[in-house]
Amino acid sequence: MLLGAPKVARMGTLVNNDMILIVDDSKFIAQSYSQVVMGLGYRVLIACDGKTGLFAAMSCTPCLILLDMLMPDMDGIEVLRALKRTPSTSNIPVLAISSLSEKNAKKLLQEGAAGYCEKGSMTQEKLEHTISRIIKKRLLVPDGQSCGANSILNED
Repeated sequence: MLLGAPKVARMGTLVNNDMILIVDDSKFIAQSYSQVVMGLGYRVLIACDGKTGLFAAMSCTPCLILLDMLMPDMDGIEVLRALKRTPSTSNIPVLAISSLSEKNAKKLLQEGAAGYCEKGSMTQEKLEHTISRIIKKRLLVPDGQSCGANSILNED
């Protein structure tokens, strides 16, 4: 589901794009995230499974991906790994979202996630704040460098 058409401009390897991709198998959750994202002024693309999410990321090059970790067929960690090893998507920041405890956050950050939010404790304000911090941090990272150890945890 695409709300608005993508418009992509490039600045070095940084994508100057106002679209955020939401990958979640729950339509209800994806719609609630999309309301938050649109409230921040971004356009939204929703993928209902991992394979569709990968295709969408390669096709539209969003400025951020909100990625559910627990999905059937291709789970979030598989999607994250595929995104990070594909040259055209490796620099897109991914916010891992899971109903699993934050004990998993360290592993997800090591796998390349730019941040982590736990579904159970996430509020609209926390999601807005985390999205804004990741995108702001992305704008400050020079070409060819990774956020790496400076990745963002949901600290609120």
